[in-house]
Amino acid sequence: AGEKLENQLIENFLVQLGKLSKKEKADFVRFINKDEQKLWVNSSFKLTREKESEIRKTLEDVIDDKVEINFKVSPDLICGIETRTEGDYQ
Repeated sequence: AGEKLENQLIENFLVQLGKLSKKEKADFVRFINKDEQKLWVNSSFKLTREKESEIRKTLEDVIDDKVEINFKVSPDLICGIETRTEGDYQ
């Protein structure tokens, strides 16, 4: 994906995180806590350190806690960004 599209995808991802309802946030946190507070952020493209930092801060704000956040380029994704818990990989 081009840089402009990648930036739009990141911005949309961050906006969607910010729009989570209280119930959605609680469910998200519950799934993370169930998996020993490990979270994966998969993207179809390489994220810069700056973008990783921005995503990490937004996720920590949503979760209201420090969690282990890992970033990975996922060839299975056609275009976009997703979050997964450790349990999703087992």
